[in-house]
Amino acid sequence: MAFTFECFSITHIGNRRKNNEDNFYIGNGALLTRDEQQSISQTTNKVVHKSLMNEGAANLIFAVSDGMGGYKDGEIASFIVADALDSFVSDQKQSLLELSHLDQSRLKLSQLKLSQLKLSQLKPNRQKPSRKRQDKFTYIQAFQKMIEHTNNKILEYSNANNESDTMGATLSGLICFADEAVPFNIGDSSTFIYENDTLRKLTTDDNEAAIYKAAANEVTAREVVAIDAAAIDAAAIDAAAIAASVKESADLPELKKKGKLLTKYFGLPISSGVLTAAISPPIKLKLGQIYLIATDGLTDYLSIDDILKIVKANRGISAAANELVLSALGGETGGKDNITVVMIKVNKSIKIEGA
Repeated sequence: MAFTFECFSITHIGNRRKNNEDNFYIGNGALLTRDEQQSISQTTNKVVHKSLMNEGAANLIFAVSDGMGGYKDGEIASFIVADALDSFVSDQKQSLLELSHLDQSRLKLSQLKLSQLKLSQLKPNRQKPSRKRQDKFTYIQAFQKMIEHTNNKILEYSNANNESDTMGATLSGLICFADEAVPFNIGDSSTFIYENDTLRKLTTDDNEAAIYKAAANEVTAREVVAIDAAAIDAAAIDAAAIAASVKESADLPELKKKGKLLTKYFGLPISSGVLTAAISPPIKLKLGQIYLIATDGLTDYLSIDDILKIVKANRGISAAANELVLSALGGETGGKDNITVVMIKVNKSIKIEGA
């Protein structure tokens, strides 16, 4: 059995930026093309949205990618990430189809051999159940390999273009298997779940704010370093110094400003190690769940309580997503960044061949 999904995605250029550096990927292949990215501007079309209804399949991916603000060619970096997801899903789908055909061939051969045996020769069937879909662990391993290759591709593009000496992107989202959703994250985009009238963040940001927060909670310097040891490169700030500065100051807005520097992102130099996505514990899929994935253009301007109020007040995910974007655009400080929101609602379960 698997679930069907209703999905609505929207990206808005915001009020200040000259171009849209965000991208998204939903389901089995919907993303912002390069032409669509370039069509978004302050003078023409400011927004693009796409939707899926009753999308039913195993191994779907829903995600957002934010081209690094202030860096060159951020929109190209986010497109490379979204396009890599599309290629990955397509390749895995083909692999699953080939495995299914192989299983069917083996089954037919086994049945043929059994039919040639006498009943007295038959032994209890000790065969393992035939594989109906790719093993989740294997799928996630392949996903992590794709992350590594995509980072290398962005680095190669950056090195080949003198004007693109520094470019990067974030990634946050879900892998939806037949029965559960697995959140993943690189950078400071975010993934949430809404159920039972509560909103909960499923991912942890990869930025210095996580270290500041740990220090503010009086985590020891050694524990702080352990939190993001794999993500922080040689230039990372000293945890003990952070802890001392946090204890001396309660100016949280200033800490938030300092904490925006990413410690993990696409475009991270190979010298910092192999880039992998942080994988959060799986969530059992249930009817009526709503998942929200957003770039920091939303979460920097709306608190989790603000988001919760809007999601609770709207019956439909498209209405909720549009209102979230409008709210992030409002006020004197709103809309300084591009804003991208993907919302997914879990609908009825169905029988899917191979799931």
